[in-house]
Amino acid sequence: MLKFLFLFVAVENAVCWKNNPGVHSKTLWKTISPSASEKDPVLKESFIYPGTKWCGSGNNAKSHDDLGKEVEADKCCRAHDLCPDYIAAGDSKHNLTNGASYTRLDCHCDMEFRDCLHKANTTTSRGVGGVYFDYLGTQCYKKDHPIVACKKIQTGILSNKCLEYELDDTKEPVYQWFDVPNYN
Repeated sequence: MLKFLFLFVAVENAVCWKNNPGVHSKTLWKTISPSASEKDPVLKESFIYPGTKWCGSGNNAKSHDDLGKEVEADKCCRAHDLCPDYIAAGDSKHNLTNGASYTRLDCHCDMEFRDCLHKANTTTSRGVGGVYFDYLGTQCYKKDHPIVACKKIQTGILSNKCLEYELDDTKEPVYQWFDVPNYN
């Protein structure tokens, strides 16, 4: 029964996360309501992966050092949330405009997040990694040679994901969107 309850909570969080994945805490609550976290702390916690304070859309930590009982996963999520190079929903940077409803990060931050979750190797870190990298269909950006085509695509229930890109090495690198890799 406990496993079923955990699965239900994880799926419910994934649905919330699907609508706003990767949102930085300073932009999520402006989107919902300027004072949503103060008015309804239960709402804020519903966006956070169970046992953590930083894994989800925003965080419910009282300070930088405030971590949930799933410490290792939470450290990874905190570092990811604090990625310095991001493009908020609707904003532009590096000649890219983020048309998604959530913040997108530099691919380097997403890869560090993935590596950190793998090193943590807990049930929670694997769950967070699976939701973020496999389920949500998020994208990141980086400067690389222009994408010509997707050489290998993964067809999913909610979205398709490019697993391998064909790049034009004869042209100068430019910033562009890339699908995040799978977690496993």
